[in-house]
Amino acid sequence: HKAAAQARRVAVTVLGSTPARLTMVTRGNIPLWRVRFHNLDETQARSACAVLFAKGRPCVAIEEPARRAG
Repeated sequence: HKAAAQARRVAVTVLGSTPARLTMVTRGNIPLWRVRFHNLDETQARSACAVLFAKGRPCVAIEEPARRAG
């Protein structure tokens, strides 16, 4: 999908061919695409977000549920 491809182009040095999962979410009546890139460590995720933010793209680094302590 375009969202994943755009993120990869913007942060190619960090994301490369990292596996991604695309889902559609809605905020009110507005459909949005969420792209989750997997297998990134915290430093890589934060680096990707920094690059995306610098290019005006939204990004939130969130730990994968399977990796959360608990």
